[in-house]
Amino acid sequence: MTSEIPVGEDDLQAYVDGRLKADRLSIVQAYLEMHPQVKAYLARDMILRDELAGALQAKYDEPIPAILRVETLIAARRASQNRWRRLSVAASVLFMLGGTMGWLANSFVMSVRLSAIHIMTTNAVAAYLTYTPEIKHPIEVSASGDGHLIQWLSNRLERPVIIPDLTSEHFYPMGGRVLPTSGTPAAQIMYNDEQGNRLTFYLQPMAAGITDFRYTESNGIRTYYRAENGIAFAVTAKIDQAQLLAVATAISTQITKTPANSNDSF
Repeated sequence: MTSEIPVGEDDLQAYVDGRLKADRLSIVQAYLEMHPQVKAYLARDMILRDELAGALQAKYDEPIPAILRVETLIAARRASQNRWRRLSVAASVLFMLGGTMGWLANSFVMSVRLSAIHIMTTNAVAAYLTYTPEIKHPIEVSASGDGHLIQWLSNRLERPVIIPDLTSEHFYPMGGRVLPTSGTPAAQIMYNDEQGNRLTFYLQPMAAGITDFRYTESNGIRTYYRAENGIAFAVTAKIDQAQLLAVATAISTQITKTPANSNDSF
């Protein structure tokens, strides 16, 4: 277990955007010196950022179309009845505007880096918020000793799945469920401790590579996540950050020690 808090995705994005404060900048620079692959990846991001900015500068300098002015967008948002309808309307507007959106690309690319791993993390937190408050049905299949849960999840995800032993961190498996995604199915395994705190281990097959732990937090809900060898996972709970990192490390260690015949094993 370690008390070190890793550099997060927000830090790396702020570094690329040139928004880091001096005290945090030195920490991130030291981190990048110890992680040359990450440093090289960010360097490519910065080159692409500059090239895209130069290519789209003429469009960026054009006056903002009336339909995209702040007051117009605010009025459209207030008129929407719910979040999904707002997203649908926004998507329709973006599609119809087509070429007139070019001038926005520079700022958009700089501020939004949507990727599969971020979608996975968002889904993991959403599943945590949905099922951990449940009293009667927090899980779909219990974590009994007959191995049914493991076999079921392995069949649905089409790869061997393990249920990490977290007794050293005082968390015990309750059971799990299969969850739908826009791609391959995902699985959620839920744990609790003697105080009733619940923790979820969310995993999904994914062709992504983030070998260092990343961290995100919202309203006290904390998540550590990473992805490699064709699988991504997120550990989410409303507990101390250092304790959550210890849990995530324990899970990662057990996954690494699990025999694997190919990249399809987990």
